[in-house]
Amino acid sequence: MGVHVLKTYLLRGSYHLKKAKCKEIELCPTHQFRCKNNRCISLEKLCDNTSDCQQDEDEAFCVVFEVVVVVIVVVVVVVVVVVAVVVVVVVVTVVVKVIVVHFDPRYYSFYKKVVALLVVLVVIVAAAAAVVIVVVVVVVVVVVVVVVVVVLVVVIVVVIVGVVLVLVIVVVVVVVVVVVLVVLVVVVVVVIVVVATIVNLVFVFFLLSFIKSK
Repeated sequence: MGVHVLKTYLLRGSYHLKKAKCKEIELCPTHQFRCKNNRCISLEKLCDNTSDCQQDEDEAFCVVFEVVVVVIVVVVVVVVVVVAVVVVVVVVTVVVKVIVVHFDPRYYSFYKKVVALLVVLVVIVAAAAAVVIVVVVVVVVVVVVVVVVVVLVVVIVVVIVGVVLVLVIVVVVVVVVVVVLVVLVVVVVVVIVVVATIVNLVFVFFLLSFIKSK
């Protein structure tokens, strides 16, 4: 809605151009105007009730928003899935190790330590997941801000130079956003896996030490 209002404002700011004389569309100042009845008429006035003109006007903006939204959704889904898999694998591994040590009343204090360690493990993984969520939220906010700025630039560029440069800008922005988000996801996944692995190894060492001491 804000972008549409801005585009409308820019078009109205150039409202005097509709009085320019023309015989062909190429004689109008930008692609935002059409030649009708020997006058350059802005799309805002010419296409008030014409859906096909609206598509021409908003094509670049739709491309930007659709691609960025898809990238954000994919990255968020990947992060959530990876976190869920890490949590499940670690918890199941710990539970299996506990089951391997058959229950014996004599080892009640040991079981309490196991439960405490399991709780610590879950807390650490949950904290890692929370960090991931915070990072994703920050990234989404940054991406939204970048997109808003890019769209504002695109609006101005569309009015001034036309569609070709806009498409180039869209491609560059999309590539940069995708690369940044992919790198971020890889870093976050590596951190989570490393933390979970270290905690799991500590638990294995503790369990083996206890079995050896029996």
